[in-house]
Amino acid sequence: MYWDRYIHRDNPRRIEPLDKPLDMYVMLDTETTGLHPEEGATLIEIGAFLVQPGNENSRPKFEQLIDPRQPLSEFITGLTGITDQMLQGMPTAGAAMLRFHQWLDQVWPAGGAVDHHRPQRRIRRQLP
Repeated sequence: MYWDRYIHRDNPRRIEPLDKPLDMYVMLDTETTGLHPEEGATLIEIGAFLVQPGNENSRPKFEQLIDPRQPLSEFITGLTGITDQMLQGMPTAGAAMLRFHQWLDQVWPAGGAVDHHRPQRRIRRQLP
């Protein structure tokens, strides 16, 4: 079995299935101001929780609204339910990503395989 992942409709990449199920993983959800970072879209919310055997009733979770430093479109507010007022006073994307990394360091066991490289590159672009 294969999963298709499209970066562009004309350029599919195949992802091989895992050899065995994961025992532990982080579910991550983000909300953004749009679909294209190269056109100025940025994060407005990060949500995550740790999934592992036996923690079904008490999963460690991370939730953070983010100030995008730009007004939200009516479409994004309607889609996400997040308003400009909710984002006032919230951390920037860079600060929120640093908090998310700190949360990962707290909930993920030492020596666990976590790919921090891609988020770190994004943080560097958004820090002042």
